[in-house]
Amino acid sequence: MSLSFSVIITTCNRPHYMAQALASVVEQSIKPAQIIIINDASETSHDIDYQQLINSVSHNNIHYKKLEHKMGANFARNYAVNIADSELVAFLDDDDAWHKDYLLSHQRYHQDIHTAAVLSGFNIMGEDTQHINTLKIVDEAALKQGNQFCGMSGISAKRDILIRTPFDETLSNGQDWDLLVRLVQSKQTVLNISKAIFDYRKNADKSISVALKNMQIDQSDSRLASAYKHREWLGEAHFKYRVADQLLAFIQHKPDKIKWLRKSIRLAGFRLTFLILFSKVFRR
Repeated sequence: MSLSFSVIITTCNRPHYMAQALASVVEQSIKPAQIIIINDASETSHDIDYQQLINSVSHNNIHYKKLEHKMGANFARNYAVNIADSELVAFLDDDDAWHKDYLLSHQRYHQDIHTAAVLSGFNIMGEDTQHINTLKIVDEAALKQGNQFCGMSGISAKRDILIRTPFDETLSNGQDWDLLVRLVQSKQTVLNISKAIFDYRKNADKSISVALKNMQIDQSDSRLASAYKHREWLGEAHFKYRVADQLLAFIQHKPDKIKWLRKSIRLAGFRLTFLILFSKVFRR
């Protein structure tokens, strides 16, 4: 059985990054049947750059859609899943890039009809660093520790599963973890490829990590939305760990560190806050 892929790339104001992402898709050892690019209302100044980039690509089934209003990455992904025409969908952020056999590796894992989604390890661009989780099957115990696997650029899934389990458009972050939690909660099989087969761009312009470094304390509730959503499933110990872990992300870069520490202490407790703080700041 040869399953085909619709590749979904979400983008906004970053055609300079997307050139590498798109090139990595068309250079795959097995070609995707369809490439769907959803532009989340980029500034009009980027329109020519995007159109030139897409016109330069040799692929006979590219669907490009620019949204009129900024709707967020989860809306863009759901929109693309609904118009996809392949059995499998693979997601790629516009600032990352796949290795040549990325789709082939995922396709092999999807041959099992019981597989709902596949994850994979990654390299960090510009660093001699790999992130590989050796777990073969993603289970509840692993996800209660957070997403220790990959972001959206390492995830593929069967389209019919995502039609039934769409991305939560109310979440501004943690959407990858939330999706995996809901798949595992519904007893779907999620497999992990213990190999680095894509490149993750760390600290990219307008990336999540840069946004987190600049996030203000009055925006922190949105950061915790996925934890509160799954609080009962997590249990109090894992819930508090996730809260502290997310509040203290990039704490060393934040100008108002004391406010973030106070909120973590209030929600997760003094001991857990400083255990996680120590792991983030001192264990390099």
